[in-house]
Amino acid sequence: MQWHLELVGAAARDKGSTNWLGHSSSVGALPGFQVPVTSQPACPVTLQEMLLPPHWLISPFTRSQRRQGKVDRVKVIVHHNAPHSAAGTLCPDPGSGHLAKKTFRLGPRECGADSRVMGLFRAIPKLLHKHVVMACTAPGHQHVLRNGGLRFTVVPSRFQENVRKASSSSPYPYTMETAKQKALEVARSMHQKHGKAVEDRDGKPTVQSLPPTAIVELIDGFKVSKALFTACKMKVFDLLGDEGPLSGADVARKIGASEGGTGQLLDACAGLGLLDKTEGGYSNTPLATLYLLSNGEYSFHSFVMIHEEFIWPFFSYLDFAVREGTIQAQRALGTAGEDHYQQSFYPNREKKLQFMRAMHGHTKVAARHVATAFDLSGFTSACDLGGSTGALAYELARQYPGLKVTIFDLPEVIEDAVFFKPHGPEAGQVSFVPGDFFRDTLPEADLYILSKILHNWPDDKVHQLLSRISRSCKPGETASSTSFSDTRRIPVAALVHTGGGLLLVEILLDEDKCRPLPALLKSLTMMVLFQGRERSLSEYCSLLQAHGFTDVRAVRTGSIADAVLATRA
Repeated sequence: MQWHLELVGAAARDKGSTNWLGHSSSVGALPGFQVPVTSQPACPVTLQEMLLPPHWLISPFTRSQRRQGKVDRVKVIVHHNAPHSAAGTLCPDPGSGHLAKKTFRLGPRECGADSRVMGLFRAIPKLLHKHVVMACTAPGHQHVLRNGGLRFTVVPSRFQENVRKASSSSPYPYTMETAKQKALEVARSMHQKHGKAVEDRDGKPTVQSLPPTAIVELIDGFKVSKALFTACKMKVFDLLGDEGPLSGADVARKIGASEGGTGQLLDACAGLGLLDKTEGGYSNTPLATLYLLSNGEYSFHSFVMIHEEFIWPFFSYLDFAVREGTIQAQRALGTAGEDHYQQSFYPNREKKLQFMRAMHGHTKVAARHVATAFDLSGFTSACDLGGSTGALAYELARQYPGLKVTIFDLPEVIEDAVFFKPHGPEAGQVSFVPGDFFRDTLPEADLYILSKILHNWPDDKVHQLLSRISRSCKPGETASSTSFSDTRRIPVAALVHTGGGLLLVEILLDEDKCRPLPALLKSLTMMVLFQGRERSLSEYCSLLQAHGFTDVRAVRTGSIADAVLATRA
């Protein structure tokens, strides 16, 4: 096949303007590509075969000619011996049997697009084993690339050019900027099909992969919980705390379980960072030692078991809770009515003590953070409503030696709170009074405390409780000041009180209610258990102000609970 190139001079060129007819940086960026002028390919000759040689052969010459304004199109005359009309081919002119003519105009639309497509052919060998994504392009160009062996997927593009040609000194920066913008526009929609997205990093858009591992981890989340529940239920951490390190066989024998199953459970706990596995056997990590021993000072062991025995069944009916907006006690536990809380947590003394241990450990972890979030030295008496074992009350007494704290809780709770009484001097500052904070008269105090109480209840109950506290709380004035700690010069919120106050201990949602994740999951828990929920600071402000509380402020403690303080106007 013989290629004849005819260069046609520019007849109508815009004088004095920047005319970029025929510029193609992709073609000019292919030095050293050799194609013989005469060849004998087998017929039919595909569009790819017919277009490829002329573009590379004429590029060095025509680029210089175009700069001088002498050429704006190329006519390619092709001779071959056999006519053909297959899809994607060029046929000889009718009647000649030997001659076909194809004119490529060297403009940004006719030639520029074609030559950009042709510029990909050198890269095709490197792309054969890649997943190639292209913006929507003309069917003819797609056909050319497929004939060249490129396999790709087209992603619809909504790209709109916004770069002004006149702002660029030459075609190259304009072409590169436009190409970059189009690539980024396509990349922003790629994640829908191809697992990629665009994120801003240091002010620069960066394509990031979206591997499926994040979704797999979410799917496996319940397995993680169940592995922890099972290890706690079988007292694995207690055993290793007393006798570890132990081999898998020894652990299996001591807990009365199969060796194979025990080994897999222990390995899973090691993978979760709860156990260390060495040649000497398995042992607890510091994390497990601190929180998972049943007799530890900050033990979460009973808290874990409450989730296993009580909360897990409720979450099996989360879909019903979402659809109906109702408590799922009947489906989960076979109990119903307002008393399901006591029926579920306190069916017998053993379960009641388990629940009290769970709340004691969970509260104790954050107690110091909460007690020191504000300067409460202006208060002389406090009443912790629903204070259970007194974990927070004892910490407040330690931090403020002049503060007397009363625990006000149900009689069945008060009778067993003695098991959690510390031996230090703070024990003398704490007293217990039985009662129901929805029905009985509240003890007098300068400061009332609701620690993880409001999230248990729907809005009507919350308003009822806050109204009762507001009536019992002494009104007065509050002067704000700012003090600094002696050692670290950190500002501490300080209040000079002449009236009563209310301290809330809850985990706060951000204002957009999309973070933090522990608060969101806790809110789901409260919904499915009690029709309760977690709230943002602005929501607490609205609630408190509706009942006469002002000067509402909050501290995110960095622990598992935050603190909100308000004063009675």
